[in-house]
Amino acid sequence: MTQVAIDEAIDRAPIGACQINTLWLCTLVAVWDGYDALGIAYTAPVIAAAWNLSPQQMGLLFGAAPLGMALGAIALAPLGDRIGRKATLILSCLVLGVASLGTAYAADLGGMIAWRVATGLGIGGALPMLATLTAEFSPDRLRNFFISIATNGFTIGTVSGGLLAAYAIERWGWESIFIVGGAGPLLTVPLLWLLLSESPHFLANRQTVHQRRRLVATLRRLLPAETFSTDDRFLLPPRPAGGTLRALFQDRMRLGTPMLWIAFFGSFFAAYFLFQWIPSIVKAAGFSLQQAIYAGLVTSVGSALGPIVLALLSARSELRNLISGFFLLGFACMAALGFTGHSLGLIMLLGFSSGFFVLGAEMGLYMYGARIYAATVRSTGMGWSLGMGRTGAICGPVAGGLLVGLGLGMSLYIPLLSLSVLVSAGAMCLAPVTTRADGAQPVA
Repeated sequence: MTQVAIDEAIDRAPIGACQINTLWLCTLVAVWDGYDALGIAYTAPVIAAAWNLSPQQMGLLFGAAPLGMALGAIALAPLGDRIGRKATLILSCLVLGVASLGTAYAADLGGMIAWRVATGLGIGGALPMLATLTAEFSPDRLRNFFISIATNGFTIGTVSGGLLAAYAIERWGWESIFIVGGAGPLLTVPLLWLLLSESPHFLANRQTVHQRRRLVATLRRLLPAETFSTDDRFLLPPRPAGGTLRALFQDRMRLGTPMLWIAFFGSFFAAYFLFQWIPSIVKAAGFSLQQAIYAGLVTSVGSALGPIVLALLSARSELRNLISGFFLLGFACMAALGFTGHSLGLIMLLGFSSGFFVLGAEMGLYMYGARIYAATVRSTGMGWSLGMGRTGAICGPVAGGLLVGLGLGMSLYIPLLSLSVLVSAGAMCLAPVTTRADGAQPVA
């Protein structure tokens, strides 16, 4: 019988099928998450005109999915520490697919809001799982980069949705966007079932013979040159004392958890206002539907590049400080967006820059959370953090709808809403520096 430290085994494993399958499958799920999250933004101008919706009603519709995301992050994500990361991810994909198809056939605003809440439930359960799974199959030297790829799938999905919307809405109607968004996750479920491996950290924390056999099989795939047995003692970083939720507020996380929650709240508040409302704002300014969609698309492209740049910079810069800097630049760009007037080129430039820095910093929060939480509470920690972020995602679009409905000019309401990004920057300045967990404990 030998002792096997799970983190050390993953760090020394060569990049092979387990890691590659985890990375591309988690990225694919994130693509569908992003596609379905912002599908409503691209279809909103058409739906608003067809159903004669007011800005306040549109704000409620925009806030429905984030409400579901908050519920999903808090209710579904902790299941990852109980029934497994893989099972929870599959369940979330099923919910997402069914809800998106339901949205396509909604008969009125109330029905659509209900289906959008259900859509958010699936997204809210999936995002913490895919970030956790990616982190737990990644060697430390590549963890930030792999997490940035997987979570950046969300933004790839928003860009893909914009491209499809610009072509499909006028040809097949707004319903086509949600039909594609429902079919995609449902077709992804069999791939997850067949190709995705369960997290070694989760399996090592189980006490059943079946789970230990699965763990040994996974470790043999990761390290085919080494010998593992169900009689080995598998080591994980020390388990925090007390209940799982209570453990999120112990030691350095006494300050780290609330600061991470505040940062996620402020970031999601601004990002969801920005992404949900940009197409509608541009359309209301007198531009065509396609120009409005392209404005949202350019913002999404910026948000796709920002996380990659932040991940590359994090190899040389301290992650917390890097996130804070991105938030500060994002605040400046978003506030300036309110003074663009009717210049479509300037709207696109500042929209791109706002997306680049705000989403770059936001995806950095995923990396930060994956590093600062111990493996035994990582799913719960990320789930609660994202749940707080989703609360901001609810408030941002709703607040935007209220301010737009009051007739306030862009030069007032956009700078006001951008202050949430400044709050996120301050929170990360106060958060503890990330370090790798020291020591390991035997779990069997």
